[in-house]
Amino acid sequence: MLTLAHALLPRIHHLAVPLLSGCSNDLSSRRAATGPSNFSIFNRRPTAENRSRLQALLSEERYLALDSYQTFGSNKKNKEQEATKHTKDIKLQDGSGTNSCQEQNSCLENQLETYEWQLKILHAVLTASGEQEREQLLKDHSGDICTLIHSISDKVKTEVRTDLNELHEKHLKSISEQYQSEAEELRRIHREETAALNEVFASSEKTLKEEIEGLTSELKLFKELKRRVEESTLKRDLQRNIETHGSPGEFWEQEQESLLFVIEMKRQHLQEQRSKLLQMQSMQNEDFKVRMENYQSLIQQLSREQNELQEALEQQALQKQKLSQEKEELLFKLLQQRTDSCSSFQLPPVLHTHLSPS
Repeated sequence: MLTLAHALLPRIHHLAVPLLSGCSNDLSSRRAATGPSNFSIFNRRPTAENRSRLQALLSEERYLALDSYQTFGSNKKNKEQEATKHTKDIKLQDGSGTNSCQEQNSCLENQLETYEWQLKILHAVLTASGEQEREQLLKDHSGDICTLIHSISDKVKTEVRTDLNELHEKHLKSISEQYQSEAEELRRIHREETAALNEVFASSEKTLKEEIEGLTSELKLFKELKRRVEESTLKRDLQRNIETHGSPGEFWEQEQESLLFVIEMKRQHLQEQRSKLLQMQSMQNEDFKVRMENYQSLIQQLSREQNELQEALEQQALQKQKLSQEKEELLFKLLQQRTDSCSSFQLPPVLHTHLSPS
């Protein structure tokens, strides 16, 4: 029976909305012609299209109610047979003869009859042949009509609020996914550029180290070769001087002067080589420093872009939240204005509120 009640609510909503829309459209034209004081929302005779639609929907509602009630009756019999033994045990334990299941079924059947009665009343009011008859029906059954339209309005409000929440969540999710994809792309580009710059730096450093090692080995070879040549030349000249003069004194003085001259030349050459090495090292350090500054500036730029994207995302989220709040406020104001504008028609407040044009 609960399934039947939940199934009838959407059908009642689809039944009342087309007819109320026709009445609401006629509301504006009659208000402009006759004024709000002498106007009643049911002074208009429904068109043939609305009357045929109403009859078809009422037939469908009766068929749905009958089918659901028959289905519920068959299921109820099966459940009663299965629960007979359990019910007897409960009666023996507590001594009570009440049947809660039957009471619940009776309550739901009464609710179904109430829904059918309200639909019949609405059908009679909308299909009345004369204005007096329609006004009399409205006056006699105003409470039932207000209850029915109030339930329809609550369902419409719930559906609209749910649709707005789903739309906001979808939009926020798409913005978050877009931000995540953009941030991931920026991180990937940053990683690739950093890896490329590190590879270039490592290759340049390796090349310079190899050049320095090659120059150092060449310098060692040159020093070794020079030492051997000097030793062989010195021995040969000393032996020739001893054979010629018999005393190596003058020879050693000449050799000392020549050695001093050669040492001075080599010292100057070594100083030049050292200055060249220092210059190369300073140039290399400057190059490394410039590259590191470029890396730092690139990293700072990427960080700023990421922060800007984060701020833009937060601003968009705040703006969407603000727009959602404004929509809810406008909807509330619109419903309140419609309530105030319909208060002069001498109809129940709930009926005026939910029969206004949407």
